[in-house]
Amino acid sequence: MEDKDGAQKLAQDASYITMYNSAMQFLEESKNINNGIIEANEQKITYAYISLLVGLILVFAAIALFIARSRTTLDAASIMMEESMLRNLTILDNNVDAIITIDSQGMIEAVNPVAERMFGYGIGELVGLNVAKLMPEKYQDHH
Repeated sequence: MEDKDGAQKLAQDASYITMYNSAMQFLEESKNINNGIIEANEQKITYAYISLLVGLILVFAAIALFIARSRTTLDAASIMMEESMLRNLTILDNNVDAIITIDSQGMIEAVNPVAERMFGYGIGELVGLNVAKLMPEKYQDHH
């Protein structure tokens, strides 16, 4: 009977060893799966950071392009405005008639040399003056 009990004990021990080996194999496979998941997640995070970085670079490039184009447009507008002012000054200074430009309140903004001679005032005296001061009294109230 001792042989029978010993054989049963060996069979039981073998069963425990098999269960232990199966558990260890399961843990090893679980560890490998977890490592794979961690590596995949690390790759996803890396790709997310790279995508974010590329997105930020594109945004900054778009802003730089917008600023460059705005500056170019502003420079072109500034050149056009200077050319227009020069053209207007040339017309104003070379006209044979007296020309006085005023704002909406009747304040003199510019005069040509003929107007200076006609009214007997220098340009510094006329600019900023109300145009009504150059008119006969009966017309002053209309301006």
